[in-house]
Amino acid sequence: MVKINGMYSKVYFILAHKKPAQLKELITLLQDGKSFFFIHLDKNVDIHLFESIQQMEGCYFIKKREQSRWGGFGIVQATLNGMMEIQNFMKANHGTENYHCILLSGEDLPLKTNTEIHNLLENKLETSFIHHWKLPYKKWWNGGLFRFESLYIFDYNKHPKVHYWLNKTIRKLKLDFLFPINRIKKKYPDLELFGSSQWMILSKSLMESIVDESIGNQQFKKLFKQVLLPDELYIITFIQNFIKIKCVFIENSPTHLIIFKGVNPNPQYLSVEDIKNNNSEMTLFARKFDNDINGDAVAYIQTII
Repeated sequence: MVKINGMYSKVYFILAHKKPAQLKELITLLQDGKSFFFIHLDKNVDIHLFESIQQMEGCYFIKKREQSRWGGFGIVQATLNGMMEIQNFMKANHGTENYHCILLSGEDLPLKTNTEIHNLLENKLETSFIHHWKLPYKKWWNGGLFRFESLYIFDYNKHPKVHYWLNKTIRKLKLDFLFPINRIKKKYPDLELFGSSQWMILSKSLMESIVDESIGNQQFKKLFKQVLLPDELYIITFIQNFIKIKCVFIENSPTHLIIFKGVNPNPQYLSVEDIKNNNSEMTLFARKFDNDINGDAVAYIQTII
C-alpha cells in the first residue's frame, strides 16, 4: 500500500477496456508516491491480461465491473461504482486525508508534471473542475436535447435500424410519454438539464456527496438509462439539481485537451502540433493517444514532462 506523506493525495479513477501496455505507461507516468489508481475494466475484458498492472504500487481494480458500451448507461454506472469503492477505501485507510478524484480514460496522458498537477490541486482542496453547460447547448446538435427525445434501449452503434423503427413506431402510436424527456419532466418538473465533459476532477466532498445522494435517488438514475450518451449528462445534472452542500465550488474549465472534428462523435487522436498549441494552465491532461496511431505525440509528451 502507498504510504502518503502529508494530508493530501490524488486518486486517479481510470476507465479502460484495451491495451494493457498503454495503460501501464500512463500509470507509470503518474506515479509519484502521492497517488492512488483505481481502474475500471470493461466487464467483457479478460482481467488476466492486466495482471502486471495489479502488481503496481497503489493500483486497485474496481470489483463491480460494468459493460461500458458507447452511448449507454454502463459508463455512468461504472463511474458510480468506482466512486463508491474509492470512498470506502479512503475512509478505511486514509480517513483524515484530503484528495481529489481525477477521472481519466486509458487513452489519456498528462500534459503537466506530477508536481505541477499536485501543487495546483492541493491549493484548491474544495474546488472541483467540471467543464459544463446548460442545455440546450449551441455546440451540440439540436442543443443536445435529441439525446432525451428518443428511447435508446439497445446498443446504438450496432442496432441503428432497430432504434429508428422503435422510435418511429412510438411516435406513430402517439406514445410520446415513453420518451425520457417527457418522463423526466413529469417526475421532476423543475429539473434543469446540463451537459459536461465526462473527464472531470472532483473534490473529496463533492465525490462523496454524489455517492451518498445517488443511493437515495434510484428513480432519477433509472430515467437516464434510456438516454443517449448519459456519461455527458447524468453526473452534472445530478450535481446541479440534487447536491445541496453550500461549499460546493465548481470551476467551469476544461482539464483535458480534447479535439473533435466535424460531426464525428469521437475525439481525434492528437498531433504534436495540437499539444504545442495548447497554452492553458488548467489543461492538465489530454486524450486521445495510441502508440500505433500517434506515437510521435506520445513520445513528445514523455519528453516535456
